[in-house]
Amino acid sequence: MTIQSIVVGMGLSLLAMLAAAMGQLPPLAGAIVQEVIDVAVIANALRAIGAGRGATVPPALGAGALARIEREHAALAPLLARTHELAHRLHGLADDTALSELAPLITQLQHDLLPHEHSDEAELYPELAAKLGGDDPLAALSQSHREIFRLVRLLQRMTADRTGGSSSSAPTRRDIHGVLRRLDVVLDLHFAQEEELFRNFDATT
Repeated sequence: MTIQSIVVGMGLSLLAMLAAAMGQLPPLAGAIVQEVIDVAVIANALRAIGAGRGATVPPALGAGALARIEREHAALAPLLARTHELAHRLHGLADDTALSELAPLITQLQHDLLPHEHSDEAELYPELAAKLGGDDPLAALSQSHREIFRLVRLLQRMTADRTGGSSSSAPTRRDIHGVLRRLDVVLDLHFAQEEELFRNFDATT
């Protein structure tokens, strides 16, 4: 299967899974959509393989770069786990406790996660895109970067408003919880799909 097909499939799967996570796609419909995505990706891969026979294979992403990516993802794993854990228990916490746990999490997301994603977007993705060819082959993953940036900013602003605003104008804890859950879903999918891309890229280029 070609890298382009993998990226297309990941992007479509991300959209479907986000819709399901937000209650917009029932489980049965989600399963059908995923089957359609899988068939489309396979068909596109077969078309690309047929068209590309005899073409020069680009060099693989270097072992050093892959090792660096693995180290960075491993270093961020505890932060992702912390985000996931708080997203699943925030609704049961008292308001003051919820805000006191959110504040350091948001700070760590800003200091550790966002610089990593900015670096990937500015340095790693252009290198991968040059090897893949085509018109913006990593558009789906870049879009998930933008969504991560947006959700972290939104979470920080809503938490600050909740801490300092009046009860009538401040966002509710339910609103904040919804943003945190969306961020957790996006992060989980984004990191899983990046790692799958890197493994396949190394195996097929």
